[in-house]
Formats: sequence, C-alpha cells, structure tokens
Amino acid sequence: MWCIGKMNAEFIARMEQILHLYNQPADPLNPLVCFDEKSYQVLGDTIVPIPMQPGKPKRIGEKYERHGTQQVLVAYLPNIGKRLVWVSPTRTAVDFAFFMKYFITCYLPLICPGFKSIRFVMDNLNTHTLASFYKAFDPQTAFELAHKVQFFFTPVNGSWLNMAELEIHAISVQCLNRRMKDQKNVSTQIKALVRDRNEKEIKTNWQFSIPDARDKFQRFYTAIN
Repeated sequence: MWCIGKMNAEFIARMEQILHLYNQPADPLNPLVCFDEKSYQVLGDTIVPIPMQPGKPKRIGEKYERHGTQQVLVAYLPNIGKRLVWVSPTRTAVDFAFFMKYFITCYLPLICPGFKSIRFVMDNLNTHTLASFYKAFDPQTAFELAHKVQFFFTPVNGSWLNMAELEIHAISVQCLNRRMKDQKNVSTQIKALVRDRNEKEIKTNWQFSIPDARDKFQRFYTAIN
C-alpha cells in the first residue's frame, strides 16, 4: 500500500510535473531517467541450508549472521527499458556523485549517443543535489556534470511517483529476498538479474496520468483553491 502523504499545493505541483514527464514521447536527445536507492542488509547462514528436493522446499536455519549493509543504486530509463545498477558499501554524497558521473559519461552515451541533457526523477534525499558533484570532483568537472542534468523531485511521501521504485521492487523480489554472505555475492546476483532485464528491455506500463490525479484527488485540488 502506498502512503500518499500530505496533499497540498507543493505535493500537487511536483506530482503533475512528474506525470507530465511520463506522458511525453521518448526523446533520445533528452532522455528520462528515474533514480532511486535502497539499503540492503546482508545476512549469512550459520547453518548450511538443506537444498530443495522433489516435494520438499529449501530449509534454512532460524539464526543468521549479519555482514553489514549495502546500498543498491538504480538508474532506470523507462522509455528504453534499460537500467544501471550499482552496489556500494556506503550511501554518501560522493557515492551519488560517482554513480552519476559514470552514468552520464560512460553508460548513457552507449544508449543515447549525442544526448544533450538528462531529466532525472528522484526523491529528496539530502545527497541528491548538484552540490554532491562539487564534493566529489574538481569545480570544472562538477560544473560540466551539473549542466547536463535536470532534477525533478518527487513530493514528500510521494516516492510512489518514481518508476525506479518499481524497478527496485522487482530486484528485491527476484534477487534480494534471500540470504547472501557478502557484498560480492550481492553484486554478482544483481548483475545477472539486471543483465537479463536489460536484454529483454523490460519497461514499466505506467497508467496514472494528470487527468487521473485530478479526478482521484479532486477534493484536495478543491481544498487548496
């Protein structure tokens, strides 16, 4: 169940801006990218699991070992069906900046050669700012990166408007719903899944539009007038 949050003028303005982006035709020169992050706690088994057998499910021990937390960073191109996923041990402004730099300078040119600017949809995490570029790189590099992006932020408690959340959910259900002993294992499993999803160019069938929002949330629109 999604939490809508406080539906005020700020929420509605950001929501309609993002829904308008989703309704635009694909533009390779100005690609749309949805970005999000997820923390994943790495847990290992203390007892070797018993593999599944015909008529019997896999059995695991009740106790487990903690092996720290990993951050899963996802940049998803909904109009193309491609995604870049990184696994990082930390969640800092510098991690965000290095991910963005790789996506902008190395990954995206292979998908959208000759692009001019990138429209990013993301939440309001305090590292999701242009200032992160200046914390990680020299001023000229930071300036050049900053002028290639446009950030569109979801409303507070409105992360359901970010299609990257759906991509992270798919990764979680198909890959992160099991115990994995270390970061290397987590990264290997995710890379295999992402490779498959990219080869199939799996896209999101987004069906919520501005008219839908104005109809469903009519009482909130009326309240702010």
